[in-house]
Amino acid sequence: MTKHVHAEMMALYAEDAMQTAEPWARWEMSSEGVRWDSCLWSPGWAPNRQYRRKARTITIEGVTLPAPETEAPAYGTNIYFANPFNRGVVESRWSGGTPDALTYLKNGQIFLHRDHAQQWADFIVSIMTRGRE
Repeated sequence: MTKHVHAEMMALYAEDAMQTAEPWARWEMSSEGVRWDSCLWSPGWAPNRQYRRKARTITIEGVTLPAPETEAPAYGTNIYFANPFNRGVVESRWSGGTPDALTYLKNGQIFLHRDHAQQWADFIVSIMTRGRE
């Protein structure tokens, strides 16, 4: 028997449902994986849609940004780094406990979503170019 395409996400959603009467407030969905919208009710778990928990956020100088990962992802997970030098993102895979990987994790440089890393790249560039306009 094959599991549901969103089985892992459903399990996380169930954890949220044990903590709050409105678990959908912690979730986002996307049809194309580029633009994410907040869930306004319980997800339908449509196979052609993507679902994710909303990112934890931090605020720096009045700007709210997705918080970087603080725990190592599973081996082989896609990870993303902000690259302010080209105002872009570098994609990689988590390779485990190598010294470089652990340093990136410790320094708050790892994101699990491309758009989160992109927000950081844009923010870093805005800080670096402040006052130059």
